[in-house]
Amino acid sequence: MDIKKVIKVVKNLRINHSKWIIAYKDIQAALIACMPGEVLLITGASRVGKSKLIQEIMRILFDHVGMKDDGSMPYVFVPAANCSVNGSFSTKAFILRALEAIEHPMYGECRPSDEWGALRFTRSQKTPEGVLRLSLERALVLRKTKYLVIDEAQHFRYVKGGDKNAAAILDSWKTLAESTGVVLILVGAYPILNVIKQSPHLLGRLHQTHFPRYYKTENDLAAYTGILQEYGKEIANVCDGSVLMSEAESLYDKSFGCIGLTNKYIRDALSLMSVKGDSELTKDHFIFTAANDGFLESIASEIYEGEKILRSSVPSKIIKLKGKKKSSRVPFEKLPRRYAVLESGIR
Repeated sequence: MDIKKVIKVVKNLRINHSKWIIAYKDIQAALIACMPGEVLLITGASRVGKSKLIQEIMRILFDHVGMKDDGSMPYVFVPAANCSVNGSFSTKAFILRALEAIEHPMYGECRPSDEWGALRFTRSQKTPEGVLRLSLERALVLRKTKYLVIDEAQHFRYVKGGDKNAAAILDSWKTLAESTGVVLILVGAYPILNVIKQSPHLLGRLHQTHFPRYYKTENDLAAYTGILQEYGKEIANVCDGSVLMSEAESLYDKSFGCIGLTNKYIRDALSLMSVKGDSELTKDHFIFTAANDGFLESIASEIYEGEKILRSSVPSKIIKLKGKKKSSRVPFEKLPRRYAVLESGIR
C-alpha cells in the first residue's frame, strides 16, 4: 500500500478507546440534561479528540450532515477563529462564519455571479454587526437548529481587552442561546476555563464535561499501549508496526497521553521515513520529528493549569529527571519522568 494512503488512514482512524467512551457517555448524559437556552462546555487538553467526538455525536444523533431537504439544520458547527487584525478575535467575523455555516441566503451563500464571494463579503462588511447578529438569530430559528457548536472556543480569549471582554462575549453567546432556544455547545482547550469562571451569569446555565487524557496510572498506560498496537496494525503494510511498542514510553512522554498528539507524531515519522526512502520506521524518525523541549513544556504547563482548575485537590508532586534513564524493552516498566505533568486521573 502507498505510504500516503497509510498516513491518511492513520489520520482518520478512530479507535473506541476507554477515554473516548467515557467522554462519549458523559456528553450524551449532559445533552439529555441540557434544556433549550443552556450551555454545554466540553473541555480537555489540546489534541485529545474533542472536536472529532462532538462531530460524531451530532452525526449519530441526527444521521445527517448539513441542511435537510426541508431546509432545517439540526446542528450548526462553527469554529471560533481569531482572524482579525493582528490575530485578534472578532465578534463580527465570527458571526459571518456562523451565517456561512448556516447557509444564510444573503450573508452566507455565494451567488453564481459571485463565485469568489467578493460581493457578498463587501456587502457583509458594510452591514452593521447588530444587523448581522439579528440575522443569525432569525436564521437559527428558521433552520430549527437545536445545537450550535462553537469549536476551538478558547480562541475568543484573543479579543481586544483581554479576559474581561472575553467574558462579555460568553455572556453574549449565552443570550444568543436563550433568544433562539438552541443548546450552545462550547468545545475548547483548558484556557477557556479561566474565562468561564469570570462569567457567573453563564455558570448558572452551564453543563460541563471533561475529555480526559491518559494518565500515568497502570490501567491508563496499559490502555495507551493497546492503542499503539492498533496503530501498529494499520502501518504494518508499509513497515514493522512493532516499533510503536518499542517507542511507547517516548510517545507517551511527548504526547502527555493525548491520542491526537500521538497520532500526529506517528504520521510525522511515517512522512519522514517516506521522503528519506527508508524501508523501516525507526527511533530516529521519531526523534527528528518530535517537538522540542520548549514546546513540550508549554503544552505541559497548559495541561497542568487546566487540570488544576478542574480539580482543586490535584497532586502537586513533580518528578524530576536525574541523570540518564536506563533503556528498557518493556514499555512503561519505568514511568516517563521528563515533564512535570499530573499523574492522577481527572474525569
